[in-house]
Amino acid sequence: MEFLTHHLPALRFDWAAVNTALVLAAFGAVTLLLWAQLRRLESQSSRDLQRIFEQLDLMRLDAQEQLARAPTVLPLSSAARAAAQAEQSAAEAVNYRTAARLAECGTSMREIAERCGLVSGEARVLVALQQARARRAVSA
Repeated sequence: MEFLTHHLPALRFDWAAVNTALVLAAFGAVTLLLWAQLRRLESQSSRDLQRIFEQLDLMRLDAQEQLARAPTVLPLSSAARAAAQAEQSAAEAVNYRTAARLAECGTSMREIAERCGLVSGEARVLVALQQARARRAVSA
């Protein structure tokens, strides 16, 4: 005890060194915690990716099975393909002709789109063209 009482006043603490050691220890602890969390997230994302790939494989197998069970469709001959395209283009042309006539009569864009099966943008273009024609006819 005498030793401590004799040398205690001579002992000086270097508080800067103590503070630095505490800061470094706290920094090390935070780094270890973040590293552990990162490892946990990495393993979790790896498991999630594995599940996703398993689901994709199952979906691919299911699609292949459905394709195998689907009835086979014979390819159309070139004449049959041309006839189908002609029917389709004729049907589309009728819709556009009807839409153009309705636009000439002053029918609204919404009604033209509903009656002719057009997209509202197409009906808008037809009405705008008709209005431009009418303005040009009036100015001439």
